[in-house]
Amino acid sequence: MTKAEEKIMNIITKYRGIMFFLIISVLGAWIRFQGRTLISGDMSFYLLPWYDQMTEQGFFTLKNQVGEYNILYQELMALMTYIPWKPMYMIKVLSIAFDYLLAFAVADFACKIKREKRDSAIFQAVYAIVLLLPPVVLNSAYWGQCDSIFSFFAVLSLINLYEEKYNRSFIYLGIAFAFKLQTIFIFPFYVCLYFYKKKFSISKFLLAIFVFWLTGLPVYLLGRNLLDAFGIYLWQTDQHRAMYFHIPSVWMFVGGDCDRLESYAVAMTMMILGIGLYLVMSGKKKLDNREDFFGFACWIHWTCTLYLPNMHERYNYLLDIMWIMLVAVNKKYLPYAVASILMSTVSYGFYLYDNGDITPLFSGMMLALWCLFTYRELMNGKTGNKMCEAEKMQE
Repeated sequence: MTKAEEKIMNIITKYRGIMFFLIISVLGAWIRFQGRTLISGDMSFYLLPWYDQMTEQGFFTLKNQVGEYNILYQELMALMTYIPWKPMYMIKVLSIAFDYLLAFAVADFACKIKREKRDSAIFQAVYAIVLLLPPVVLNSAYWGQCDSIFSFFAVLSLINLYEEKYNRSFIYLGIAFAFKLQTIFIFPFYVCLYFYKKKFSISKFLLAIFVFWLTGLPVYLLGRNLLDAFGIYLWQTDQHRAMYFHIPSVWMFVGGDCDRLESYAVAMTMMILGIGLYLVMSGKKKLDNREDFFGFACWIHWTCTLYLPNMHERYNYLLDIMWIMLVAVNKKYLPYAVASILMSTVSYGFYLYDNGDITPLFSGMMLALWCLFTYRELMNGKTGNKMCEAEKMQE
């Protein structure tokens, strides 16, 4: 090796973390660039017409409701109309930016629990996995959806909740709610932790609601009803009704009679979650260490999307991210993560390319995995005590 080569090699070795980070970031951008011209059904029938409507009067269009999404996303979309660029590119770039923020947040979480620096191999690996994950890429760059935005704030909320930084956690939770109603899938976990920890007041939930409401302040000043932010979500729950939309669901084995089965599905979900809450309150399920904490959060989200009616293809997006966080804590959860992400990828492939739907076989496999995970989470609730003690010693 020549001296010049040796110098170059030393530089590469010294800055390998930064270089790998940049290479993965550029690769992620290039992959997303390939999806720039794909016009999904949601983009064609909803997002672009909403954008065009806002283009006429800019931000003042929001004096009235435009489309189906809540106010905060409308505000961002209205601001984007002032930038002279293709509307579809603007919509996708906003979500893509949060792809990177989400990947960074999850990678940073992995570094904290492994006590590694941000230029470590664990950071680079997790950052690359999240950034290049098929559901993450397809959601923003191809579909044009914004699930990375609410998931970013939901992830920050969960991390701060575990670290007992409750004000930050509930502020982030309120922002996540302002972007997507799907944040409701982790809300029962906060209720369980409220009864378990007994370290934060119920007023923190009011803080989240206030932050959610506050995100609509600019349009309230334009004359909108002060309760519109809440009304939009109430309206959303009555739209596009079906027992399931191309997602693993228990109701695939029963039928699609939403009018008669919807209430039953909600009651069954509440009963299952209620059992989880009872076990937490009785001390049979511990939530002290990271594995129990994030494992139970995953169980709650998974239970919601598997049993509730009106679940869509994208509704496991946050769950897929949470699985990666849980795998960072303990690799034994890798099979669950792979199965969940694979099902999400199949759902995206069906929606975008008509490439095969979720079948009863797939739903049966996920139900079997859920039963196994439920047994391990709820029946073995005290197995994490040693790990909790080890975490405390590290901290």
